Amino acid sequence: MMNIRQHLIPLLGAFWGLTLLLAACGKEKADQPLSITIEASSQELTLTFDEGTYSSGTVQAANGQYTFLYKPQTGATVFVLTYPDGVVFHQTIEQNGSIQTSLTYDSSERIDKGYVDMFSMEWAISDVVKAAPGGRRGNNGSSPLLAIIFLCCGVFFLFAPKTAWQFSHGWWYKDAEPSDAALTLYGVLGAGILFAGIVCLLASF
Repeated sequence: MMNIRQHLIPLLGAFWGLTLLLAACGKEKADQPLSITIEASSQELTLTFDEGTYSSGTVQAANGQYTFLYKPQTGATVFVLTYPDGVVFHQTIEQNGSIQTSLTYDSSERIDKGYVDMFSMEWAISDVVKAAPGGRRGNNGSSPLLAIIFLCCGVFFLFAPKTAWQFSHGWWYKDAEPSDAALTLYGVLGAGILFAGIVCLLASF
């Protein structure tokens, strides 16, 4: 019984840490507003994402501020752009490459007024979103490196619990051997870490 208690406390602590790390896998990457300089229609613009997201924000230009929504969905990407003069245009990019825009959109009229063309703005914003953590998912991505670390540790604990025990406790004692209960606990911990790695790996795509 004492042997089980000896290993149960640190393993419970490990499970608690595992739970926190697993929660971090789904944490939004953009927890602070991100500003970046972009160029569209030969204009230098400042793009700022709303806090906690890579799917909406503002674009500051010399002639005013635009607001946008760029939201990848299943089979299509919705792009909504509000111009500084209050005019709102919608654009849906289908997965097959077809594009649907607001029927009232007039590219020449927007350019003549000194504004950025909606298509040019969408291309510039989409490039930034795709390069952001989580890619087109925008705000729910997870670190692939964290997933790989979890997977490796999980496999190690699950399939080599005795070696894992030697690394954590065996070196304290001379000629020590782990109990069956300790090996079971390490195997269970390995399964939990492996599960966390799989979750993080799926979240990174």
